[in-house]
Amino acid sequence: MKYQFHVELTEADFAEYRIFMFTKSRQAKRRIRASQLLYGAGALLFLGWQLNMTMRYGQPMDWRMLACTLVLAVMVICTPAYRKWLMKYATSKAGKSSGTLFPPSAVLTFYDDHMEGVLPEGKKEESYAAIKEIDLNGNRAIYLQAKDRGVFFLPTACFASQQQREGFLAFLQEKCPGAMYGRARK
Repeated sequence: MKYQFHVELTEADFAEYRIFMFTKSRQAKRRIRASQLLYGAGALLFLGWQLNMTMRYGQPMDWRMLACTLVLAVMVICTPAYRKWLMKYATSKAGKSSGTLFPPSAVLTFYDDHMEGVLPEGKKEESYAAIKEIDLNGNRAIYLQAKDRGVFFLPTACFASQQQREGFLAFLQEKCPGAMYGRARK
């Protein structure tokens, strides 16, 4: 056994993970950028069409088209904040309606050839080859995402010191060479 962590998760930890995955992870940033480009292109298309009609046919600008352009421009600017609010809202509603969405406590053990998690529901073992992405949420948490869409949470409180955290990250880099590493900005 190389590392063993006793993980205690709170609803705030889970909400932070969901917000991270929905707004700051590599995939989320790509989706946000794509939606901003789509909304921006729509706004430019509406504005260009309106200017074309005005210059070509002398028609006055239609207030509805200007309103659509303005709404799309606001959507371009507010997409990240809206996604963050939506995830907070959805997480709080889901937790109230169905109880807990995450195991409140677990023991995660990392061996030389595999890792295992002992959860209240049972035991889960994963090989290091099954880890597809390792995300660092600043100094708050480490998320290990498996190919089967399972996630191992490691809040910073699990680590005795910053040196242990950095040693663990070096261990993960050695054991999971095929995993992608994502780092969030603060």
